[in-house]
Amino acid sequence: MTTTLLITGATGGLGRATSLEAARRGAHLILLGRKPEALMQLADEVAAAGDHEPLLHAMDFSGAQAEDYAQLAELVATHAGRLDGLLHLAADVGAPAPLAHIDPTVWNRLLRVNLTAPFLLTRACLPLLKSSAGKIVFIGDACEAAYLGAYGVAKAGLARQAAQWS
Repeated sequence: MTTTLLITGATGGLGRATSLEAARRGAHLILLGRKPEALMQLADEVAAAGDHEPLLHAMDFSGAQAEDYAQLAELVATHAGRLDGLLHLAADVGAPAPLAHIDPTVWNRLLRVNLTAPFLLTRACLPLLKSSAGKIVFIGDACEAAYLGAYGVAKAGLARQAAQWS
């Protein structure tokens, strides 16, 4: 049976490399990113590297709501029928700055992309993952460099969140 993977941040560096390698290994892919043009370009590369046309879904995590993630999970169920892996590779680092200098709008965006989106997407996809004994991959960042701001806070929270899903 073909493995079905949902990859967030698919058009970024890590997401692209992961998508292409998974395609080479025969996986059926659902690629998630915020730029439709970049997704379509990646889809061509994935199709050339593997045996399956990927499913594409454009979504901007900075503004997505719980209903958007629920709709995405329904689309996955309808078009793929199963989900064997959810890879949370999307990230927004923002601009390094001391906490006192981070704009509240940037703070909210970084928390939504790096912490809230993985929660909402995992929650929405959990029934599909459970029915196929699927796995969830969270990409953290243990870097303790100064001025990581909201990104650092979100990644620390993501590590705690990942531990609680088990």
